Amino acid sequence: MLFLLYLGTIARDSRGEVSGFRTGLQEATYFAEKLLTRIAVDGRHPYGRVMTAFLNHDVGGTWSSPSFKDAGRLLQENGAANVVFFPPGILLTATIPLVASVNCSVACKIVVA
Repeated sequence: MLFLLYLGTIARDSRGEVSGFRTGLQEATYFAEKLLTRIAVDGRHPYGRVMTAFLNHDVGGTWSSPSFKDAGRLLQENGAANVVFFPPGILLTATIPLVASVNCSVACKIVVA
């Protein structure tokens, strides 16, 4: 499984209102959907499943979804054995990507703890 992990952003503030400033939510969501679709239709990838999630804060309203915690719980419930984590959002900042391959029986428990 390939797990695309993005930095999350606030969708609605603690009052349920859309933020008065540009959070990048639309751009992040668009980029995530496009990349997920491109990978999914490319028969060269070796991953049985590709999934997107956002690493969010636990404060102040509603954040990007699905959250890393919720996605980790789903992986654990579905018995995922091996997962490759890739943070494609860093491609937007022109830094070197970090790819981590982990055994999900350990990492997914950490994510949902």
